[in-house]
Amino acid sequence: MGAFDINRVLNFEPEFLTDLDAEHEHDKTVSSVSVKFEGELMVGKLEQWINQLVEVKGADLFRYKGVMAVKGMQKKFIFQGVGMLYSDEYCFEWGEGETRECRFVFIGRNLNKKELVDGVMAARIDENFKLRFQVGDKVMARVGNGWEEGVIIKHWDDGDPYRVSFTSSERESGYGADDDSCIRAVGANLDSDDGDSSEEKDGDDDAGPANKRVRTN
Repeated sequence: MGAFDINRVLNFEPEFLTDLDAEHEHDKTVSSVSVKFEGELMVGKLEQWINQLVEVKGADLFRYKGVMAVKGMQKKFIFQGVGMLYSDEYCFEWGEGETRECRFVFIGRNLNKKELVDGVMAARIDENFKLRFQVGDKVMARVGNGWEEGVIIKHWDDGDPYRVSFTSSERESGYGADDDSCIRAVGANLDSDDGDSSEEKDGDDDAGPANKRVRTN
């Protein structure tokens, strides 16, 4: 993986979109897809989708990079990947008066533009977005391969839509997505397994291999 030039990504210079590896530059199946919108996104939702995307399409993804505004974070979220390998980090504060926006570019073979655009846009948080649970609500939260009862104690904590305090202990965890893969209402069916259950951020060591990005206090 080459050096990540943040200025080129932030400016989205033309060569960033067209600088393909030499062996691919005459391949008609190789193209780029870009996504840009003003506003913020739910980073856990994006990562869920990226995890699924690279498992299926990783061999055809030569490069993908992005600079994004994450709900609940003051720093820019920088994302880069090659094939099935990727990394991310928060760096550089959004400037005063600077428009918070999200930009993502994919370069690869036989890209499905609609699928890629829809995948990024699904993580977007628009003005009508509302979280399913409120602070003080009791919920069932995914912990490893099981579920524990807890209470929502905070919204948008370090980019996570929910922070949960567990009823049976003094432990707290952040959850990066607002869907049934990680947070369900008390009394909901817990036998079905909907989607990637990777969003518990402060999990114990037995949280399981699906727990791909861990944040500890």
